[in-house]
Amino acid sequence: MTCGICSTIAALYMNIQNYIDFIGGICAVNITIIFPCILYFRTNKYPKFHFKNIFIMLIMVVMGFIGFFSAAITIYLSFSK
Repeated sequence: MTCGICSTIAALYMNIQNYIDFIGGICAVNITIIFPCILYFRTNKYPKFHFKNIFIMLIMVVMGFIGFFSAAITIYLSFSK
């Protein structure tokens, strides 16, 4: 089953490196920025709408968008060559 799925993907997308780069960029953003922020929210003693929590949430959202769009722009540029 796994070999069949991998073979199908390899046949459809000859240059799969671009997709791996995109998925790696998304996963890196999740692991380095979003998950630590979520764990901070779950473990701190402040109320939900405390200014520290709002600041961390803002950082999480902004950095998540930056990471996602930088990966998307990289993919776009690699296909436009």
